[in-house]
Amino acid sequence: MKNFIKFSLVVIILFSACKKPENYFEGGAKLSFSIDTLVFDTVFTTVGSITKRIKVYNTLTEDLIIDHINLAGQENSPYRLNIDGLQSNSASDVILRAKDSLHIFVEATIDPNNSNDPFIHTDSIVFSTNGSIQDVDLVAWGQDAHFYKPSAENYILFGDNDTLFYYSINENTTWSNDKPHVIYGT
Repeated sequence: MKNFIKFSLVVIILFSACKKPENYFEGGAKLSFSIDTLVFDTVFTTVGSITKRIKVYNTLTEDLIIDHINLAGQENSPYRLNIDGLQSNSASDVILRAKDSLHIFVEATIDPNNSNDPFIHTDSIVFSTNGSIQDVDLVAWGQDAHFYKPSAENYILFGDNDTLFYYSINENTTWSNDKPHVIYGT
């Protein structure tokens, strides 16, 4: 009987210790961000950018719920988000624990605009928390370019499995200076 009581007590303690209370901060919460503006410098059209990161901080001593995170430009935005490991441009009811942070990864792919001049695409990530609205600005400088890709005829074999494809200019060639020239490969 003593062993049964001890076992029951241990089980009760384990189950009650594992449950976190579902109380969230309900006041006018302000999030903190690692940056206020995320800038992508010279994103060539159709190619896509590198992935950049934003950290969102809960500096409170209480857990809170971010009601909604989304791109202001919605479907028309050239930006893509990965919010806390989920690839989506919006998220709802995101729990941010006390003194914890949330990662948002951002990429941009800009459509060509048949222009020789650089152009800019702006958007923002909007955060709604307990009626408080905050945002992080997104800025990408875009540029159309001339692209040169290696061809199947131009290659060098290295051993059994290694092949180097390259772009080749076989005659006198003058490139215009209207846009950047991007050479893929060698």
